[in-house]
Amino acid sequence: MRSIFQHRAPASTTVPAAPTPPAKEPVAFKTRSAFPSRSSYVEYVQATLVSGMRVRMLEDYEQVSAGDEGDFRRSNDGMPPVQ
Repeated sequence: MRSIFQHRAPASTTVPAAPTPPAKEPVAFKTRSAFPSRSSYVEYVQATLVSGMRVRMLEDYEQVSAGDEGDFRRSNDGMPPVQ
């Protein structure tokens, strides 16, 4: 005989697995060659970059050499268009 105060075993002892979120695909940024002019590429870069993003210089400019990496700070109106 069972007491009515005993816990009843669930009908199914398997716990459904939580759905896994879809894997994030890496963001592919457009290259300069995807734009008709340098200024349109500059506009794209200024609109796309967010403070804190990791960036790599593609061309030499003053004391910065192509291949140098750093953290994006902000856009400006100078050349290059970012700091």
